[in-house]
Amino acid sequence: MVYSKGALLRDPLSREKVVEAVEGEKDSLSKIIKAIHIFGPRNYTAIAGITGIPVETVRYKINTQLRNKGVKVYAHIDYGKLGLARYILRLRFNPEIELYASKILDKLAEVGYLYYYGRTIPKWEYICEVALPPGLELKYRIFLDKIMEDGIIERYSMERITSIRYLSMDVNFYDFERRVWNIPLDNGYDIDRDGFEISIEEDVCTDPWIDLIDLKIIAWNQVDAYLTPTDIAKRIMCEPKKVLYHYKEHVIKQGIIKRYIVLVGWNYQDMRTIIVEFKDVNRDMVDRVRSVMEKIPFVIRDTISEYPITYTSYMLIPTQYIVPILEYIAGRIASLRRNLEYEIIDAKKSQSYTIPYEMYDDGWMFDLNKTLQIIKEEYSKLTELAGTSGISSLIG
Repeated sequence: MVYSKGALLRDPLSREKVVEAVEGEKDSLSKIIKAIHIFGPRNYTAIAGITGIPVETVRYKINTQLRNKGVKVYAHIDYGKLGLARYILRLRFNPEIELYASKILDKLAEVGYLYYYGRTIPKWEYICEVALPPGLELKYRIFLDKIMEDGIIERYSMERITSIRYLSMDVNFYDFERRVWNIPLDNGYDIDRDGFEISIEEDVCTDPWIDLIDLKIIAWNQVDAYLTPTDIAKRIMCEPKKVLYHYKEHVIKQGIIKRYIVLVGWNYQDMRTIIVEFKDVNRDMVDRVRSVMEKIPFVIRDTISEYPITYTSYMLIPTQYIVPILEYIAGRIASLRRNLEYEIIDAKKSQSYTIPYEMYDDGWMFDLNKTLQIIKEEYSKLTELAGTSGISSLIG
């Protein structure tokens, strides 16, 4: 197999840069992880060709030293190439159904383009993310206005994300044998991420070339990048040859998979999601903040929204590092402390979803009245349930 840029590398990185970065790693496992960012965890032949490690050794290390030890790999999908823009949505629900708010959000993931939500501590607001065609934004805002008029939510705000990046955790600070992090947050701490750990999304395509099979393949790559096309074919009940064709000709050739993201130490018992925001900043301030935040090994994505400009960073942090990391941030961006806010996400009230392929039928769709009726019916059921449970128990 010839390892040419066009055949294997679907991003601006040249083969020479990949080889140089891989050769710079200290051990075979680090080399493999570096290659996974580009080729994914199941392309053993490509990883072997870049790293110089035998194919069977690559296969063994991925399946026993990575996958079996809780190392998660998922595909960063370029939503823009699917014709979808990203939005940050903040909600406060009617207190009468607060306990069941996640059920409405689950329903909204089915019929309303939502792909993430998390309840903030201690405000009990929900920070959500939706991905929808820009042409549907006005209709979506009308939908939100109506569910607020109906008393389902008390208030909301929605801002379009103008820039989004996904970052892999920096595994150089992770002990795979002991499964613990070791980060010396002292004056000498200073790291630089390279082009492998950071994946940037592109502009929104106005006429995407996709179909429902493509979207289902993409969704399963978001769930678990270890799955092969044959594994995915079983899950979507499609012929393996057809899935492989769609994967190669539609998903890969169009560059819909931007990069592969690696997460380690994933355990809800000792890790929490922290959201750090710098509000009402200018572009120069964003660059300063980003240069500090991207050095933190726990940052998994960051976004920029406008009107006013807000930089938001999402971190998945072991509990013992929460305070040291917040002190680290405040100490290095002292002049912007007044712009800084942070929130902890309730692990029991958060959920991520795949791309909203349920909303696709020869094009992206959104029936405002139908969606409103579905959410209102769900709200009615929850209100009845809340009434039988007693309001005091819901908000106590």
